[in-house]
Amino acid sequence: MREYVNSKIMEYSLILDWIENEIGILQAKSVHPQIISFLKNRVSDLKQSNGCLKAILNIGNNRVINRTLPIIHDIEYRIYMLTCHYIPGLKREQESDLFLRNLLLSNVERMGLSWVKDILVRLDGPHAALPALSEIPIIFAPPQQANSLLDMAGIYHELGHIVFQRFKEIADNLIETISRHFSERMKEIGPMRPEKRTQLEDAIKDAKNYWTIERLNEIFSDIYATYTCGPAYYFSCVDMIVKMGGNPFNISTTDVHPPGAARVHACYKTLLPAYQEEEITLLVRNMWETYVKSYQRLPDFELKCADVLIDSIVETSIQNIKNLLPNARRYSSTIRGLSEARTLTSSDSLETILNKSLKILLKEPKYYPEWEKNVFAILHSKHAKR
Repeated sequence: MREYVNSKIMEYSLILDWIENEIGILQAKSVHPQIISFLKNRVSDLKQSNGCLKAILNIGNNRVINRTLPIIHDIEYRIYMLTCHYIPGLKREQESDLFLRNLLLSNVERMGLSWVKDILVRLDGPHAALPALSEIPIIFAPPQQANSLLDMAGIYHELGHIVFQRFKEIADNLIETISRHFSERMKEIGPMRPEKRTQLEDAIKDAKNYWTIERLNEIFSDIYATYTCGPAYYFSCVDMIVKMGGNPFNISTTDVHPPGAARVHACYKTLLPAYQEEEITLLVRNMWETYVKSYQRLPDFELKCADVLIDSIVETSIQNIKNLLPNARRYSSTIRGLSEARTLTSSDSLETILNKSLKILLKEPKYYPEWEKNVFAILHSKHAKR
């Protein structure tokens, strides 16, 4: 083990020297002083951790040397974040990435993410977020996102992951909600044969265990996205599930995402009552109901994702958003008809634009391309590289 630790100390020394050199090159041209400062601090922390490995090795006690593994694992993860995400992200950054970064930064206060100091946008992959450092998250999106509103509501889901990562109490409160729900299911079991009772109790325990932290993260992010983006995200969720295909009631234990039907239900329930009855929402809901008619609600789904459980998850999530993100604005804008939807103003929030986009896309699709082109002319004038 001593030889292995010695080899890691040398490896980390060389890698950290390389990272420092890369940061120096990036600093000369970067528009991200916060990220550069973060990278430098991380390198400093990593050098201290490598120094700890040296100190432990010098003690010479084999039992103490075995304690180096957790330190090695931590160093590996932090180096991975720097060398595979932050540094290459800064290296490949283009004007389109900076445009979307500026657009998102102009909206984070309204979304309640007051702690975010900068965002590194990478338009080179599907929607995803790396909230390892919640003050400077990385947002991935497809390249066309710099010139298309289609699917942009999905970014709000990724911002939800940043919220979930920052506030550990959200997971705790949702776990409590899950536990309470299934404890009540246990109490509802009536008289039956012992073997039948054992079988049902095991099924309820399995249903409770289905709701891992990862799945709670995903459904919370859907709820946060709908809370802040309104019907535009509800449609985005329906669109995503429908175009993926398959039975939306099917539960996969290998997928961290809850089944599509549970996610769509959560989004609908998150909408303010006025939006649940709004014309566009009713149109989207009708699309969804037409799609799910072809599929059967499975018994496993009814136990693990019962409507009453999803409703409780929505209620707990909204309460957490209100408590922990007091500045987060719940989407409540009113767009009166297509004429107002077609009208663009420089004061429109991104959420308002996305909801106007939804109205035109579904009601007047032939006008949509030119309208979107005008939207980006306004957005680029406000948020282009600076």
